[in-house]
Amino acid sequence: MQLPPLSRRAETNRIVRDYCQATGDYRGGWNKLFREHRDRFHIDLKARAKIRSVAPAVIAEELGRWDHLHALAVELFCKGERVFHA
Repeated sequence: MQLPPLSRRAETNRIVRDYCQATGDYRGGWNKLFREHRDRFHIDLKARAKIRSVAPAVIAEELGRWDHLHALAVELFCKGERVFHA
């Protein structure tokens, strides 16, 4: 049986979660990722999420930003370590 590949969202979640576990900063990883996305792409996912009272991940999904978030997560958190591919 062929298993389906992980989505970009799931891959990104693993990368950020691993970083958070390694540093003990469970909110900092996501904040850092969303801040970097805002600064590079001029799209503030957290601000848009706050307006609608949803999670930033929901906004990222709606806007199709998971490939961008994944690339940023790899750059910010992997640094030659474990990288996930779809």
